[in-house]
Amino acid sequence: MHFDKNKASSVVVLMPDKHMGNLIVSLSSIAALEESFAGSRFLAVVDERYRDIAESLLEGHKLLFFPGREIKSSAFLNKITLFFTFVGHLRTARADLVVDLHGGRTS
Repeated sequence: MHFDKNKASSVVVLMPDKHMGNLIVSLSSIAALEESFAGSRFLAVVDERYRDIAESLLEGHKLLFFPGREIKSSAFLNKITLFFTFVGHLRTARADLVVDLHGGRTS
């Protein structure tokens, strides 16, 4: 299958992994993807616990934080509200291309 990267006006990269090391290893890939799709809107999704790391190392990137820990520790109705609020924010990206660097159940 051939994909014309010039047709992707919006790109989302998913890396909501709860393991810090996996995020650190993926930072160069996230930066390379953003550079490769320089003419596109770009959004990186990372776990909320690494907000400080992501904001400092991915400075200038548009970031969305997955509330994984909060979802896990919340009551059932709050979990649903948190999840669908997150999905609503994610949908506003209107992605033409999604790159899943995590590959886990959260993605």
